[in-house]
Amino acid sequence: MDKIKSISKTGFWFVFLPLLLGSLIYVMARDSSIYFLQFLPIKWNKIELPYWVQYHLPDGLWAFAFSSLVALVWEDVRSTGYYVWLGVLVAVSIGLEVFYGTFDWYDLVFILVGIGGAYWIFKRKK
Repeated sequence: MDKIKSISKTGFWFVFLPLLLGSLIYVMARDSSIYFLQFLPIKWNKIELPYWVQYHLPDGLWAFAFSSLVALVWEDVRSTGYYVWLGVLVAVSIGLEVFYGTFDWYDLVFILVGIGGAYWIFKRKK
């Protein structure tokens, strides 16, 4: 039971919270022409944030959350499954950005920093 509590607490801080923060940045600071924002019934007054926070930080936060989730599932950041899923994350992220014409090298940097940050944290926990 303690292990489940620990995973739940870790999942909240390292998976749910970064996803929530990245989503809030999108909803509150990005242009409503973003595809998935068109489906939200809420219209916010947009807030001004630095460019890198508005356009690159959400990618890093989502990569951090996904990498943390994979580390929680595999319980070891040195397992083959962990590296396979991280490779899938990077490939899909970059592939989607290329497909939509929004690829940016800074996004790749933020994605890699997000993955690296989660890797570093979970490697130290073991």
